[in-house]
Amino acid sequence: MKYLKLIPALLVTAAIIALWYDDFVILLLVVFLFWLFVPIAVAALYFLVKARRCRDTYEKVTVAWGILNLLLLVGTYVWLCLNNPNAERLAKHYDNHRDDLSRLVQYTRQAIDPGAYIHLEFEHGKASIFHVQAPSDPLPSQHWDDAERNKDSIMAVVGLTPIEYKELFRLLRQAGCIGITLSSGRDDDSTAVVDWRRDLMGMYSYILFDRPTTPQEDSTFRTDPMFIPYTDRVVLQYSGGAIGRQSFTQEERQPFLADYCRSPRRSAPAAEP
Repeated sequence: MKYLKLIPALLVTAAIIALWYDDFVILLLVVFLFWLFVPIAVAALYFLVKARRCRDTYEKVTVAWGILNLLLLVGTYVWLCLNNPNAERLAKHYDNHRDDLSRLVQYTRQAIDPGAYIHLEFEHGKASIFHVQAPSDPLPSQHWDDAERNKDSIMAVVGLTPIEYKELFRLLRQAGCIGITLSSGRDDDSTAVVDWRRDLMGMYSYILFDRPTTPQEDSTFRTDPMFIPYTDRVVLQYSGGAIGRQSFTQEERQPFLADYCRSPRRSAPAAEP
């Protein structure tokens, strides 16, 4: 019966492991079920302290499990610190994958029908968001929960074949990104947005132009905290969600803006076809 006291420690372990799989969902659960997670954590710590003398098998198991949880917590904290996305890492990733990003945009624009629109995002290898709009549609068709399940019928709306869909996914992975948004053959087809990584409900992305930005656009990007102009054809973007921050911090933006204003605007070299 006393082994039931290990349940809080087991739940803590499960939460930590799940955090590695999907930090956003777990943190969201913690926020909304705070009243439940706190007693569980307190109970696990209480039973660990009580079993510290290791007088029998149960106490030894409790202490060992508690130490395991502490190590997992420390490891998770270190991992989050080392992998926490920010503007500097976003820019460095672009420098390392600029040709991959260019190939991704070129391929996607050629694969979908002229005049079509696509917004595709992957999570754990499956489509999590898939919005499409055919040239004749007045509004986009939006898909979240059914994005993976109905991907064959959704991709057909914009003329994307299963082979092209798989190649698009491969190019996204090669570029180290998770999503792409663009229109082909429309008035706004000079830009593409490639999503790099999520930050809870926010998203770090690239706005990629196939032309130099205009002075008006450049002014907007330099003053709006959602954006950081990186080159005359590349803008870093942070878009917020329902909760959490909504833009880059001033500390993130300032070094880039100072460098951007001091040095000549650098055009991103085009990738080889």
